[in-house]
Amino acid sequence: MVIRGVQVRLGYVDSKGAETERTVHPLGIVAKGPTWYLVSDTADGRRTFRVDRVSSVDPTGDPVHRPETFDLAESWREIS
Repeated sequence: MVIRGVQVRLGYVDSKGAETERTVHPLGIVAKGPTWYLVSDTADGRRTFRVDRVSSVDPTGDPVHRPETFDLAESWREIS
């Protein structure tokens, strides 16, 4: 969905096993060692999601709102 530029309804299981669902604006995918992360904007701000914890992905058809100044490499440096 990052390449298509559409928002998705994302099912996600956190580290404690709790499952949540939210609509996200996928901005990019990055790796830290063997673990891949989805960098997204959400209603609660920018978040990262471990790809191996994603339980479902449902495209909404709505376009992603990508900040004009967004830089994936810079964002990842700030996050990690």
